[in-house]
Amino acid sequence: MKRSRPSMDQILEAQIQVLVTTRRPKTVKCYRYCAHNFLAYLHTTFPRLHKLSQLRRDPHLLAWFRFLCQQYPSPGNRTRHLHLLSVRRLLRDLANQGHPVTPDLIRREDFPPPDHYLPKPLSLEEDQQLQKQLRLADTLEVKRPPPHAGHGNPHQRMHQSSPGLPTTD
Repeated sequence: MKRSRPSMDQILEAQIQVLVTTRRPKTVKCYRYCAHNFLAYLHTTFPRLHKLSQLRRDPHLLAWFRFLCQQYPSPGNRTRHLHLLSVRRLLRDLANQGHPVTPDLIRREDFPPPDHYLPKPLSLEEDQQLQKQLRLADTLEVKRPPPHAGHGNPHQRMHQSSPGLPTTD
């Protein structure tokens, strides 16, 4: 009797179960969600893809990357980054365990750039309060005497701070 091989879904879920022993529940939930999203896309777009050994960067992964970018509403770069990172981790773990996974399916250059956010502007009241604090700090700096003010040359200061040593005047 021929034993059937586990499906990609079963293999990925088994790998996620391995992560349960070392990761927090929320992290495992994230891995599961990303893997489910990836597999759902593959099943819909490439219905004849059944084995990990059939998985290729082009067309499978590159098409998935485009799909992630073209969703509406589009997930942010951080979400797409998380999807790629999670699936890459699962695929690398499977390859390290001897599963026939093509190496380098998800590369560093595939990750979207981080989102850049500008800082929130200060309200007029906050700005005025900050300006007041800065002016106060400036006036405190002005009132402080400079270090060693009026103590002559450095050679003299050295001897003045050493009690018991003779000074040459």
